[in-house]
Order: sequence, then C-alpha cells, then structure tokens
Amino acid sequence: MIHQIKLHKYMYKFFISFTLVFALSCQDKVKYPKLSKELQQKYVKPLNGLWYINGVIGANFQDTIKLTKVVLKEGEQMSYGTSIDIKDGIYEDSYGAPCGNDCFPSSNGKFTMISENQLTVFVKNFKQWGDCENFDKTLNKDLGIYTLMKISDTEINLVKNKK
Repeated sequence: MIHQIKLHKYMYKFFISFTLVFALSCQDKVKYPKLSKELQQKYVKPLNGLWYINGVIGANFQDTIKLTKVVLKEGEQMSYGTSIDIKDGIYEDSYGAPCGNDCFPSSNGKFTMISENQLTVFVKNFKQWGDCENFDKTLNKDLGIYTLMKISDTEINLVKNKK
C-alpha cells in the first residue's frame, strides 16, 4: 500500500513535469510570411546605403526608426552622429563623435522584408565602449514588425506595428 502511494506521487510529479515540458515546447516562435529571395531583394533595395538614424538599434528599442539618406558632396567626409549602413537587409549602425570623451554604441543585425512595405527588425549584437560601461553582447532579439513609410526620396520612417 505504501509503495502504491509513493508510485502515485512519482506518477503525479512525472505527469506535471511532462505537461509543462509539452506546453512549453508547443509555444510558437514568432513566424512571419516568407517571401522569395527575388522579392526580398526588390523590397529591401530602397533601404540600401548609408543613412543617419535617430538612435542605435538595440540601445533602446524604438517605436519609430527614422532614416535620412546621407548625401555627401564630392570630397566631403561623413560627419559625426548616429548612422546606419544597410546592404541587402544586413545593417551596422553606430554613433561617432569628434572627441573620445563620449560613449560609442553600435549594433548589427538584419531587416527581413515580409511584404512590400513591412519588415522585421532583428538585432544580433550590441556593444559600446568609451566613457560608459564597456561591453559586447549577443542579443539575438527580434524587435517585431515595422511598416516602411517613405516620406521622400531621402527620408524613410520604420514604424513599429502595435500588436
């Protein structure tokens, strides 16, 4: 009789553990529509190039990412501030200043087009150095879906979709 009670306790614990593991494994990871490689390249093409950006992605997760195309005159060099370089959906952004007495954050990741005017933002790595806490972190953070809003030929806003 005592062995049966102990057996029931173990079976109960096993059942609870199994149920929790099963429930957690059934949770869907975020799934987005898949576009062909050709459509991906076509839709992401307007983002290619060097842009000023309103903050380093990953430093704070912006609801609106504002991009202003960097237009340099012949012989002119990039000025200081926060910029992002995008090539085929892969980005690297960083902050730069004329002096070394500042905090210099940067990140990298990717934009994945899920429709003609919607994309997901994924931050792979974030680091900072200078007059602040120095670190290099792998975030692997999906920031969700953003709608691409073309303001002009040199200005684009990426606005986070509300769930």
